[in-house]
Amino acid sequence: TETQQKLGKIPLRQLVYRVLDLPPSMRPLVYDFGQLNNATERDYTRQIVKGRCSAIADVTGRTNVIEAVTHVLAWNQNYMRNRKDECSFVSLRDVERAMIVFRYFCEKAGTFEDLVAEKAEGEGK
Repeated sequence: TETQQKLGKIPLRQLVYRVLDLPPSMRPLVYDFGQLNNATERDYTRQIVKGRCSAIADVTGRTNVIEAVTHVLAWNQNYMRNRKDECSFVSLRDVERAMIVFRYFCEKAGTFEDLVAEKAEGEGK
């Protein structure tokens, strides 16, 4: 039988794992560290972006790209945090994941450009 329980709009059966409540004996060990303010989070984001961009040849040393990516990721973090559902939880791990995707697309840019050029030629543009 399939469960009808949902987390937001996602059926629980589609989730990889479930998070269970802490046992009462562990609750005294939990500490809420709070969250970073926007300026501090942006500084951390900039450092992550700068570090990851140093490994991407086409982007190394291009401060305009670093600042643009930092701005987009900081805006995205703020947007997601202001959501009113289960997607409102963000962390700097999300920035790390975004940089993995960014690096992938930077490394494959030539391939994408070639594919777009072939498609345009095929359509006679």
